[in-house]
Amino acid sequence: MFAFSVFKTLFSTQTWSKQVLTYSIINSSKELSLDDTKAAFRYGFDQLSTVISKEFIEQRANSTSDREDISISFFTPGLNGIGLIVSSSWQESIYFNGNEKWKKYIIGEKVDPKQRDITWEAMNQILNLFKIDGLPNSDKISLDAKYSDSNGNYVLPKYV
Repeated sequence: MFAFSVFKTLFSTQTWSKQVLTYSIINSSKELSLDDTKAAFRYGFDQLSTVISKEFIEQRANSTSDREDISISFFTPGLNGIGLIVSSSWQESIYFNGNEKWKKYIIGEKVDPKQRDITWEAMNQILNLFKIDGLPNSDKISLDAKYSDSNGNYVLPKYV
């Protein structure tokens, strides 16, 4: 376990010290188009760039270039040992439960409590990934818990 912790710390430090980080979206939920998934993550990474001064570039999944710094995928619970979770961040990866009802909301649209907002959850897991891996000052960043106004209409989430 000690060797794993040391490797993880060294890898994370090397990865997060880079000014430009790459990410790949391996697949999408059956509830979302790949374009909606990409848009949610692009927005999340753009918002994080304003508070941590890093640049994020999407790299095509299974690209022949270097391995991405962050991989993003949807999974079917139970097939990979992750269990029945909504989403998770761990070791330069972000996982989403592909069986959840995901939605890419449009500003002003009525929020359905039975459909999870992919943009908010993407931002939540991006931030969790950096906090878990100890990015300096990541503990000073938080995600606004609300993504609807007082009338239940969608508003874009933001880091505060």
